[in-house]
Amino acid sequence: MAFNVEFTYSEGKKQKINFTLFAPSGSGGGIISEILDDNYSEQGDVVNDNLRNVNTNEYAGSKNCYRYRKWESHYMMNEFPEWNEDLILYGKEVSPVKFYEHCSISSPVLYYIDVTGHEFLLKELVYMKKFVGGTTLAQGIARHLQATSSRNLDHERETSIMNDKDALPLFEHRINSISKKHFDGLLHPHSPIAAAVMMNNHLDPSHITEVEFRRELVNTYRLVTHANPQHWSNVEEASEYTKVHVIKYDDLLNGRDTDTKLDDHKDKLKDYFDRNEELIERLHTSLTI
Repeated sequence: MAFNVEFTYSEGKKQKINFTLFAPSGSGGGIISEILDDNYSEQGDVVNDNLRNVNTNEYAGSKNCYRYRKWESHYMMNEFPEWNEDLILYGKEVSPVKFYEHCSISSPVLYYIDVTGHEFLLKELVYMKKFVGGTTLAQGIARHLQATSSRNLDHERETSIMNDKDALPLFEHRINSISKKHFDGLLHPHSPIAAAVMMNNHLDPSHITEVEFRRELVNTYRLVTHANPQHWSNVEEASEYTKVHVIKYDDLLNGRDTDTKLDDHKDKLKDYFDRNEELIERLHTSLTI
């Protein structure tokens, strides 16, 4: 399909936005956006596909974040935000350059989180925070259900359970009980793992067992950690449109200066990274991985 490269979301002078953040999944984009924007989420908040969950150390991210995906998808759906000076253009997989080219926006800086050397750690964090501790109610996570379930999914039926005021508490009670007893309380009742097990049991909570959850957890761990996710790395192409500031994930982990506002929050970031490591160890122990 040919696209009209002259298309712009708004006419006239370019609208300045706050900044652009590119942070691959697992690299802490949620907490980084909150610190850079001085705008913090609270327990239970959902921003794009991030659920604020204290239990798994997940931050939802600044509410000013607009999660972008491939330009072509936004173009075909005519799906763009109301650009304003508070907005953060936030990506995890693909370049923001086409947004700079085709939308009448100006981003003063692009913060790029370079995760080189820590790719496996990030996959484990995605597994823990999204598949185990996340929620299918968060945008973007439900698409993983098919990959984690051994059955063809009936999305309409699955959605009906989530809205059933009688059935849903039974599932939540059963899953929370299993999670607390066997998985250190890390398994979220609305997670992709939980939803897959529910679907495999025809949405009958009485059939759900710890053994089934363990099997799904281990199989999905293998699926996620053996995947080879790709993300944009050619930051030079963005330098024509914005100042590019590369932040090495290794520097964040080790408390080194990044020449950003993050340097004023090293203690907070250390606590965040230390707790991530602790939670992964707890999950490994509960799954005997």
